[in-house]
Amino acid sequence: MTPLLADANDALEMMQASALSWVALAVVLVVLAGVSLWMRTRFRDDSDPAAASAEMLLVARDSRRRGDISDEEYRSIKGRLLEQRVHEESANAGASAGRDAPAKD
Repeated sequence: MTPLLADANDALEMMQASALSWVALAVVLVVLAGVSLWMRTRFRDDSDPAAASAEMLLVARDSRRRGDISDEEYRSIKGRLLEQRVHEESANAGASAGRDAPAKD
């Protein structure tokens, strides 16, 4: 093999190794991004029960105005949502009271 051909083969091998390294790096970055996105959605608690209840109540109110549900159905939905909200607030208050209570010896 001539020296020029040997240098060309060396350069080609180096570029292939470099390209393989870049592809491997891209795959690792995509996997890390996917894992971090999964962890973020898994552990993020952005659900507000009060906001969800208020939104559901607005939907029920609009349905009643359009005539899709009766006044009795609206009152039933409203009562259930209020009961659910009171139950959630009392559960949250009980959980926070348990954390704030002094330790017993």
